Amino acid sequence: MSNVVYETGSTISHFRLGQILGRGGMGAVFLAEDLTLSRPVAIKFMNRELVAQQANPQLRENIEQRFIREAKSAAVINHPNLAQIYEANFDSDTWFIAMEFIDGASIADHLEKNSVYTVPQIIGIARQTVSGLKFAWDSYKIIHRDIKPQNIMITTNDIIKIVDLGLAKPMNTTDENYDMPELTNAGVPIGTPHYMAPEQATGETSIDHRTDIYAVGATLYEVCTGQKAFPGATAPMIYMAQIQKKYEPIESLRDDIPAELCELIYDMLEPERTERIGSYDEVLQRLAVIQG
Repeated sequence: MSNVVYETGSTISHFRLGQILGRGGMGAVFLAEDLTLSRPVAIKFMNRELVAQQANPQLRENIEQRFIREAKSAAVINHPNLAQIYEANFDSDTWFIAMEFIDGASIADHLEKNSVYTVPQIIGIARQTVSGLKFAWDSYKIIHRDIKPQNIMITTNDIIKIVDLGLAKPMNTTDENYDMPELTNAGVPIGTPHYMAPEQATGETSIDHRTDIYAVGATLYEVCTGQKAFPGATAPMIYMAQIQKKYEPIESLRDDIPAELCELIYDMLEPERTERIGSYDEVLQRLAVIQG
């Protein structure tokens, strides 16, 4: 395997790399120029040499499948609240995904700066996020499985963009690239514990869109209060708090959030799926009533 170097100024395919936007353990994201269409894009690279160094072969395979899954899931979806994939390459050593460049910051970035969202802003975040997820579910039976503040971007024009479909799963596919296990080799559920519905936390395979509804509820709780609904130190502690509904009432943390919005979030955070809000349409209808 050759040593592929990605750096500002270099050209990969028909993309000229600009500044680096982020770096992770297995790759990096660059701002780039599409030399063919003269538009800015974000390019996510996977460093396959680092992946190959992983001692566990199943872990190596899962990392690669997640990368492929992100491209395939997002490529079929065209919705204003879902980040668009333009191109992907899985040949030889250079694996990359070219996607829509989002000029903005994540909800997590805003929360780290102690930003306080107004009620109209919270409703806008909720409505746009749910609209994007509803389209993915209604049109393609795709669930995201990792909705959280880090994966919800807000553009400079206040448009919500849901990113990182690396864990997304079409529930009606037979594609072998989606056969990634619900649990890692260490027995840890895939996803992010603070926002993960109880059924996802236990590794159930029969999850559906209600799992994403739960994660949106956990995210909205944090948007309203600035703190996590279930701030446990470990995954088991978080899980126990979830099933016992041990969250601090939103009303005790902010007195300007309408009671109807608090109740909506609580209904999204029901640990039992059969008692949770069952459809995106209901969420949108209740948001419309709250907005007035």
